Amino acid sequence: MKQARIFANVVGGSYEADVNIAGCSVSQNLYAESVQGSEGQYYTSALRSVDGEAVVQFENEVEFSGGCRGLFTASNGKLYGMFGFDLFCFSYDSQLKTYTGELLCHIESASANRVSFAESGGINSQLIWVDGTATLYSYAIEDKNGAGSEERLQKFNTPNRVYLTAGQIAAGGNDEHVCPTFVNSLNGAIIVNDPENDTWYYTEPYMLGGTTFTKNIYELDSDGNIVYEDGSTYKVKTKEVGLDEIDESSYTSYLWLDRYSKPIYQTSEYQADKVTAMRVCSDFLFVFGSNSLQIYQQTTTTNASGYSSLAFSSSGRNFRDIGCEHGDTCVVVNGTVVFLGASQNGARGIFQSSGAYPTLISTSALERELQGVKLDECFAYGYSDNGHVFYIITIPSIDKTFCYDFMTSQWHTRSTRKDDGTDGMHWAEHAQVFGNSVHIAGRKVSALVRLDKNKFDDWRGFPIVKKRTCPILTNDYAPFIINDIQLVWNTGTTPDRNDLANAKNPVVMLEVSRDGGNTYGSEAWGFGGLTGMYQHRTIWRGIGMGTFFVLRFTISDRVKVVITSCKISTTRLNRF
Repeated sequence: MKQARIFANVVGGSYEADVNIAGCSVSQNLYAESVQGSEGQYYTSALRSVDGEAVVQFENEVEFSGGCRGLFTASNGKLYGMFGFDLFCFSYDSQLKTYTGELLCHIESASANRVSFAESGGINSQLIWVDGTATLYSYAIEDKNGAGSEERLQKFNTPNRVYLTAGQIAAGGNDEHVCPTFVNSLNGAIIVNDPENDTWYYTEPYMLGGTTFTKNIYELDSDGNIVYEDGSTYKVKTKEVGLDEIDESSYTSYLWLDRYSKPIYQTSEYQADKVTAMRVCSDFLFVFGSNSLQIYQQTTTTNASGYSSLAFSSSGRNFRDIGCEHGDTCVVVNGTVVFLGASQNGARGIFQSSGAYPTLISTSALERELQGVKLDECFAYGYSDNGHVFYIITIPSIDKTFCYDFMTSQWHTRSTRKDDGTDGMHWAEHAQVFGNSVHIAGRKVSALVRLDKNKFDDWRGFPIVKKRTCPILTNDYAPFIINDIQLVWNTGTTPDRNDLANAKNPVVMLEVSRDGGNTYGSEAWGFGGLTGMYQHRTIWRGIGMGTFFVLRFTISDRVKVVITSCKISTTRLNRF
């Protein structure tokens, strides 16, 4: 008996298991989107292609000396990026739709690591960053009194380590400055991590900014006691020092010292663990170790002299059974911290937390991909766009990029076409919203790229291959015949433009597996219809008989793709 059925599972996420019969679904460069509408409509979700990529064209001449090591959107609405060892500032004219880029300064650094940015806030706010060396950089966001780039750039030694590492103790206990990989700003306090220890350091509020780079400290005698004014027993003698000056006793910039010339720091309260990542989210400070997570809030303490200082309290938000194994995978997106976590027994997964115990968002199939792979080159970023909140993680050792969509709680994969015609991991490493558009950049690409919904290829002009491998289609495990397959998608909607001449009648390739996705038959091609052919149907006939059908649709033409469902006509056979 011939019957027709709607195959709703053509819309969905990726769950690619190690055995196809357990899960063969793949949405490559396609993500699901919930559709709101009237009751009884024929679909409630759609599968949409990712946006294209356009290289930003600048009104003035801009030349990058290397790939992007970090991006940051500041409070002044401008985008800052570290390309190679050059700091750039990008502006966008929303009315003229033009970009301008300005080279702010060249940074002589021995590190080519990923750059972590933050902003100090307050008056004369500063852009601050670290790059895994013993220097904190600060650049005045606003140009005050015509100051040149050299005057606006400040360099500070990072704190001298208060607790020696095991390696330092073995070497004789040599002092060493920390080399932070993360910098954060919380209510004016600048916070950096020590990736070799369980200690992190911070400044007094709003030290960077204001009108001067100086502070007043107590004068101390040779024994470290407070010195009072002559003839006074209560008026403390003070002196003014520059924040970038070095204290002779601790070899630390005064930026990191309190009024007593003591370093301001805190150690993990719950478990001694190297601080692999630090993120500020919703006034919480997330401090990650490889096997621990502590979530702090700022508090204020006052001493007997009436001097107030900052402190941090975790208030019981301590979790020692899970941590962040690699800091470059830790991202704040839409009020949530997302990270590649690892438990004490070595299990890996992707977790999220908004201040409570982390919850798992990765699938079992993805976790199998993570087990045993090299993580020190992994990186992640996130962004929000059109109601979707994406967390994108790339694992170079397996050449794959996975993306989680918080709107649908589904995963999909993203890829970039290689020179040899195959698909590999997506190239981008950073993303920032700037000028009402999402901008991306990567360490191996000397360009700033904008996501463009009206463009359908990548930044080099290579096609973005959209692929959907559907779940297994069965008939109570009995053989049946598929008479025809109709893909329901946006037919006849390709814009009639000269640059889309080869895609005005877009082609869809169908591959059919009759053995649960282990092998596929020959390629079958269907068309999406010329511009205006809205009633055109993309249909394949005479598919044949099988037991475990898997359908795979591939579209490489430069067109927008929105898939809503798939209609299948079948004939049931007697069981045997």
